[in-house]
Amino acid sequence: MSESQPQESGLGTAGQPHSPLQTDPQPWASADSQPQAPQAQAPQARAPADQTQVSQQWPPPDAQPLVPRQYDQRGLQPAPQAGATGTTGFTSAERFWYLLGCLALGAMYLRKVPAKKALSEFGLAEMTSGEQTWYTILCILCGAGYFAKLPTVKAISETQPFVASGQGLTDAGRFWYLLGCLAYGANYFAKVSSKKALSDFGLAQLNDTEGAWYTVLCIACGFGYFAKVPVAKAVSEMPQFQSIGPA
Repeated sequence: MSESQPQESGLGTAGQPHSPLQTDPQPWASADSQPQAPQAQAPQARAPADQTQVSQQWPPPDAQPLVPRQYDQRGLQPAPQAGATGTTGFTSAERFWYLLGCLALGAMYLRKVPAKKALSEFGLAEMTSGEQTWYTILCILCGAGYFAKLPTVKAISETQPFVASGQGLTDAGRFWYLLGCLAYGANYFAKVSSKKALSDFGLAQLNDTEGAWYTVLCIACGFGYFAKVPVAKAVSEMPQFQSIGPA
């Protein structure tokens, strides 16, 4: 009896019918699956039914994040690669005029400090102890540092992702900004120059009206350009631009 069983259930010729043990589906196999050898189906039978669904829905623990690595986690602008050189931003000509303006009793430096303060309020830069000291001194002088900061804050608030988050001027800052715009649009023109500096680094984009007014300001003895230079200096000190030299 023990020798006749392999002949009944083993491999036979193609013309011989299969035994019921080969044609009947296994109790753990699904109705629409192909019949396989019991040795190949046994490991699948012991696995839970929803194990394959869980593995398809969730990535493996060591999977890489979907966010590209070259983008800054703060979301404002792509971080440059190491050793990259920029063709826009704080140019060599702007560096010359900035240093020349600093010789005039540090005028350019003192104009840069409020712009750096505006960037620090958005978490984009960090002020040094000297810059914090001079900003405090400027605020003591009839709030000069505070009022000079508002146009840059307004320009940054019009960039992504701060437009969606609503971060920008406070109620008091909005009041003083609008009040400054009543003085022949002084704060608006200052904002245009600040936004131009941001656009040179790819952080913002001027609309047609702002582009037209910036051109007019540059024609007026280069006022728009010289107002942009200290803001561009402050933006160049952001972490993602410190490794990029002047164009």
